[in-house]
Amino acid sequence: MPHFLSSVGQAQRPRRGPNSHILGYHILGGSPKGIDMDLVVSDVGRTYFTCSICTDLIANMVMVKNCEHLYCRDCINHAIRTQNSVCPECRTPITACHLQEPGRVLRKMLNEVQIKCKFRPCDQIILYENYG
Repeated sequence: MPHFLSSVGQAQRPRRGPNSHILGYHILGGSPKGIDMDLVVSDVGRTYFTCSICTDLIANMVMVKNCEHLYCRDCINHAIRTQNSVCPECRTPITACHLQEPGRVLRKMLNEVQIKCKFRPCDQIILYENYG
């Protein structure tokens, strides 16, 4: 997240309200969530890598061991801490211990998703692995 210098030279994060956008990342409760789906070019990203919590392209992907559902790491950790400790998609009981890194094939597929550059008026297309 970008930092700005205050009048006394200290780095400060910009203040944003819930669900505001900063450079293509959604902000929910003060922390980055998925990548804005309006920037996603490829259908593979929309079809297979949409976080069902924030409804954006998954950022920092994790998988629930029991049911293999995929989420943004921040989204699912927040859901586990603040809501019932169940998978939001299938309602299987989970804790943070049930989260794992997805396999190599899933990571490779996500890394090849095409995303529009988040800076306007740039029209460059960037791979997920180079985004950010």
